[in-house]
Amino acid sequence: MTDIACPVTPSGVTYSITANVGQFVSETTGYTQFVAYSGDRWTFDLEWQNLDDNNRRDLQAWLWRLVTQENRALISPYGNANRGAYGGTPMIAGAGQTGTSINIDGASLSITNWARAGDFVQIGTQLHMVLADANSNGSGAVTLSLRPSVRVAPADNAAVDVTTPEGRFYLSSPEVSWDARPSIGGGLSSFAARFVEDVA
Repeated sequence: MTDIACPVTPSGVTYSITANVGQFVSETTGYTQFVAYSGDRWTFDLEWQNLDDNNRRDLQAWLWRLVTQENRALISPYGNANRGAYGGTPMIAGAGQTGTSINIDGASLSITNWARAGDFVQIGTQLHMVLADANSNGSGAVTLSLRPSVRVAPADNAAVDVTTPEGRFYLSSPEVSWDARPSIGGGLSSFAARFVEDVA
């Protein structure tokens, strides 16, 4: 299995979040209880419009390598520049952390809004959204509230990527198609494909 970066920036992205939630309804009272489990994930619908011949060929080759679903796509959260101040060399502060609250260190010291709600970060191969603004303290420690939850505990001092985050995805179907308009602009093509986060 190989992880392959997307070679052509898409012209449009639709982001979807699927939570892994159990619903339990009492047969006697009708009371409904919801329980959130791990395994929430991203789905990205990407589209590329009016690609010229060079970009079309690069994208075709990339999709061919993914269509068997043996390989994985590395995809960035296109169009979502982070708002936080960041700085420093952020790392996981302590082994064994999973879930939606993760402690890190190595951040720039005493920064208000070191991370901002809606920013994206990468831990391991997982792409996360920051859910709340977070400040760094005088020791460079920060606690991040994240979704999707961290499923696999990273090692102590593992890097936290806040500058070029991306996630690991598979093509949702072993089929992909595109159009071709050879009479327009020397030959243009458009593509669309759905990618689902690989929940390891």
